[in-house]
Amino acid sequence: MVRNSLFSVLRFLVLLPLPLLVVPFMLGKLGDERFGVWAIVALFTSYTQLADFGMGLALTKYVAEFAAQKQWQRLDMALNTVFFFYLVVGLSLATLVLLGRHFLAGLVPQISPALTQEIATVIGIAALTFAVNLTLGAFNSTLQGLQRMDLTNLTALANGIGLYLGIVAVLALGGGLVGMAVLSLVLAVASGAFNGVMTQRLAPGLRLRWRTFDAGYLRSVLSYSLNIQGGALTELLFDPLSKLVITRFLGVALVTQYEVGQRIITQLRGLFAVAFLPLFPGVSHLHAEREQQAVQMIYQRSSRYVYLLGWPAYLLLIITAPWLLTAWLGQGYAQAAFVMRLMTCGWFVSLVAFPPYMILQALGLAHLCLRAHVVQGLTNLVLALLLVGPFGFVGITVAAFVALVIGSSLVLVAFAQTLQLSGAALARLVPWRAVGLALGSGAGLFLVLTRLPQVTLLTLAALAAAYAAVYAGLLLAQGVVSQSDRRLIRSLWPARRGL
Repeated sequence: MVRNSLFSVLRFLVLLPLPLLVVPFMLGKLGDERFGVWAIVALFTSYTQLADFGMGLALTKYVAEFAAQKQWQRLDMALNTVFFFYLVVGLSLATLVLLGRHFLAGLVPQISPALTQEIATVIGIAALTFAVNLTLGAFNSTLQGLQRMDLTNLTALANGIGLYLGIVAVLALGGGLVGMAVLSLVLAVASGAFNGVMTQRLAPGLRLRWRTFDAGYLRSVLSYSLNIQGGALTELLFDPLSKLVITRFLGVALVTQYEVGQRIITQLRGLFAVAFLPLFPGVSHLHAEREQQAVQMIYQRSSRYVYLLGWPAYLLLIITAPWLLTAWLGQGYAQAAFVMRLMTCGWFVSLVAFPPYMILQALGLAHLCLRAHVVQGLTNLVLALLLVGPFGFVGITVAAFVALVIGSSLVLVAFAQTLQLSGAALARLVPWRAVGLALGSGAGLFLVLTRLPQVTLLTLAALAAAYAAVYAGLLLAQGVVSQSDRRLIRSLWPARRGL
């Protein structure tokens, strides 16, 4: 699990500067209106997870179990069943979207007929990208179940670099939204094909054969995966809903403010999400062997690093938000800074609940996660509609924050009840000294920022490095870093891993 997490972190560090460099270029070439349109269409292409009936994570879970038990024939059956299921669902939904692309484009208000036609073309290409991502996603899930996230991270890294560099080339050549959509389709095909080749090499007996499709297995998996699917569906009532409500009531231009405010948070969330994703196949393996004490130990370790590493990183964004956006994009993004600060607070609460969320699903208790998703989604829907009238953009952001905190809290409560942990036991796992040291380091950073006449990206990078160095020094000086922490760091050093 540690090796997989390391590759995830390396991928994040390589991709981190790319959006910082490319987004200003995109805004300059596309303008607020078209950039907002691209953000909405990008949401559509990310909805692959909503059409997989939760079977992506289910496939990862069962592949991990079958591989541990060396049941290769069952693994072959699982992959083929999910692949051909995805193929039928993907092609069916893509056909429906292609037929209705002009209707969907017409739902975007206050735009010119030419832009409406352009959006219809982009939606059509995005529908094909959707089908490709869904179908070939079976290989990605299989590689994760085989605990080869180093390979899936390599694919994602190449895809990310290709996307950002390709966007620059496409926009420089005047390709616009349509060119960017074609680029996304090409990258989807390439990354899916690579994952397919790697899967076949790791398990040479695996072949795509329609005869291996097992309807009985599909029905049994659906009983588990539909709870995951339900959670994914209710995600439609969260971030995507906020953008759609903004578009409907306030105009598509303000989607840019919301999207920019969430952009860097999304990168940071992605880092910790992929870092903790190995918990899922790892805990699935332990659960199959009835190693419940080991599951608790994994939670304790992951929770500790949420606070040791996650809290100072999220706090850095909260503190620097207005200076970062001004240095990055210039003046005029005060609303985006508000989004970044408030939602970073909410997403940290979500990060605290993320290891319990993954562990609950690995233990086969996805219905508890679904319950939290439903409450979170409904809360966001009701509050957004209630607050958009009197408070506008601020009201929609506050609605998302409150809903996120409530949903994350429900996951923590369900996890504590499952493992029979009290609230006091959970609180004792928090390294409070580290939390306080991060706050002290952050306070010093804030005071420095308020006294600087001008802040550039280079200045922020230097201050962030100093903040990290001060925080790390305080952790060592106060004895917060334990012997187990030191052993883990040494195990990650390349020379010690024989790399």
